[in-house]
Amino acid sequence: MESPHRYGPEWGLFEDWCAATGREALPTTWATVEAFLEAVPAHGQTAVRRLRAIRAAHRDTDRRLAGEPASRPRGRPLWDGTGQGGDLATALHHLPAHGFPDGVRARRDGLVLVLAGHLHWSADQISRLRAEQITLEPVSAIDGTDLPMTRHGRQCPSCALSRWLRALAARMNTAHDFEQTVEGAPAHPSLHDCASPIPDGWQHHRHLIVPVSATGKPGLDALNPRSIARIVAERRTLPLDEDRRPAAPAAEPPAPLRDGPTPAERAGALREIDELFDRLDERIAQALGE
Repeated sequence: MESPHRYGPEWGLFEDWCAATGREALPTTWATVEAFLEAVPAHGQTAVRRLRAIRAAHRDTDRRLAGEPASRPRGRPLWDGTGQGGDLATALHHLPAHGFPDGVRARRDGLVLVLAGHLHWSADQISRLRAEQITLEPVSAIDGTDLPMTRHGRQCPSCALSRWLRALAARMNTAHDFEQTVEGAPAHPSLHDCASPIPDGWQHHRHLIVPVSATGKPGLDALNPRSIARIVAERRTLPLDEDRRPAAPAAEPPAPLRDGPTPAERAGALREIDELFDRLDERIAQALGE
C-alpha cells in the first residue's frame, strides 16, 4: 500500500520485515508489532515513529490492529461531569492567553483540562502523558480518542492541545522562538490553532505535562498528580462574575517583547516613504516646469 505520508520510511521498514518473515503487514496483529519492535530495536522517538506508522496505516485504511491493548484508567477521574464547576468550553475560554508565566501555564493547563474534562483521565494518567500517545493526523487524538474541533477557537479542545505542543516545540529551539510563540500567537475565538501544522520538537520531551517555573520555563520532569488535581479544581471553578475576572483580559494582551517592528509598523513606515517620494516627485516636476 502507499505509505502514510509522514511515516514512509518507518512503514516501509515494517512492510519489508513482514515480507521477510512471512507475516501480514496490513492488517496486522499486536503480537506481530511486538515481534517487529523486538527484532528491529530502536531508541526513543525512532521506535515511537515506527509504532505511529503502523497505527496510521491501519487508521487510514479503516483496519483494526487486532490485539492492541486498551488503555486502562489509573485512579479516579478528576472530572467526570458531576459536581460543581463550569463545563470544559467555559474553563478553556477563561484561560489567560499571554504572558510569562501565566500564559505558559495556561497553555499547559488547557491540555490538562482536556484530558480531565473530555477524556476523563485521572491525575496519574495525566501526569504520565507521553508523546507516543498523541496523534495529529488526520485529526488530533490522544490515546486513540479523537478531540473535537469546535467553532470557537478559544473553546476548542483540539486547539488546546495544539497550543501547548507548539509552545513545547518552540522551547526546543531558542528562548526567542519560545517567547514569540507564547506572546505573538494569541488565542482568538475566530482562529483555530489546530488548523496550522505544529513544528517538530515537542516529540523530544519525555513528559508532556511538566512544571512551569516562575519565569515561564517548562521543566523536564512530569508534573506530580497532586498539582494536576489542584489545577483542574481551580481552573474548572474559575469565577465568572465581572468584578472577579482577570484585570488584563486575554483579548487585549500586553505588547510582546520583540527584536523588530510589527507588520503594522512596517506598513506605516513604507507609507511614510511613499509619501516622501511623492513629495520629491512633485518638487522635481515643478523644477523642470520652471
